[in-house]
Amino acid sequence: MHNTKRFFNLIESRTGQDGLTEYAGLTAFLPNNRKFEHAPDFNVSHIPDLEDALEDYLEAVTTVKTGFTNPLNIKGNLEDYFLYNLLRDMANSDYEDLANYVRRRTEYIKDTTFNEFDTETQLGQLDEFSLSAKRTQELHGLETPFAMNFFFRNHSKPYRLPKVRYAISDEEKGKTACIYCVQDGQLGTQKIRFAEELEKKINGVNKGMKTLRNCEPRQVLSLTLFIKMLHEKGIRNITAPDYIPLRYGIRYDENAKHIKDDDILDAIQSRTTDSFMRLFQRLQEQVEGITITSIPGEMDSYMHVELADELGTKNELLSQLCGITQTATASLSV
Repeated sequence: MHNTKRFFNLIESRTGQDGLTEYAGLTAFLPNNRKFEHAPDFNVSHIPDLEDALEDYLEAVTTVKTGFTNPLNIKGNLEDYFLYNLLRDMANSDYEDLANYVRRRTEYIKDTTFNEFDTETQLGQLDEFSLSAKRTQELHGLETPFAMNFFFRNHSKPYRLPKVRYAISDEEKGKTACIYCVQDGQLGTQKIRFAEELEKKINGVNKGMKTLRNCEPRQVLSLTLFIKMLHEKGIRNITAPDYIPLRYGIRYDENAKHIKDDDILDAIQSRTTDSFMRLFQRLQEQVEGITITSIPGEMDSYMHVELADELGTKNELLSQLCGITQTATASLSV
């Protein structure tokens, strides 16, 4: 039980009904040195299962060579650092089944689904612009080991679409992709000579939509592209967490100063979560074959999405760029 004891040293224990299974009150600290107070209680139903899961996890972080497990710039004990990482990236419902959560995190690290995209690969063409995708290995400290990046090129600097941070695990119902965010990694406006022209074309994702138009078109395109890539790999199940409690306080203002006001943090968290969940609602409306089967709070803290064997859309741009079947087009204005 060595690894389990090490893990429990990162949290303050309290005695549950059986004297063993409940743990609460994280002792890990956020970068601003504020003790975290938003996490729910832990529940460990079977200690040996957790011990086995932690052993596999620590083996993965020390033997699998990715950017996520690179020890560079990690201060202190490597294994303790990655045990802390487990605490930091839990959604609320993950606290209810700790062993299964650790198992999924191990599979995230070992995943090889999109290895071929470590080399940038062309996906399609939009007039004079080529569209390509490249998988990047994310650094430790981020939510996922991998992200999928999309680029438009026209003999110039690449125009970057928002990246999709994701992880993939094997579940009872088959491989499942967990999408943590669709995030624009660019700081400020992209200074590319054809950016304005290209963005007008990308806005074509709104054509035919009368509802849910308050989604950023670039994010809609990135998420649709990635979902199509999952679909081509035979992955039909997607989850997306609504909230990562331990990351609640990690927000910065325009001057790169840490935000400490709880009201501002609450507003940012609510806006971020609503925007992320709305993206999946938008795709369900716009792409036939994408179905939300559960929203956060119904089964767990994740949105659950299923993909049909065929995907279709009335939107010409999504059909063209994402390789989705073009369905009958109604005469709707932009």
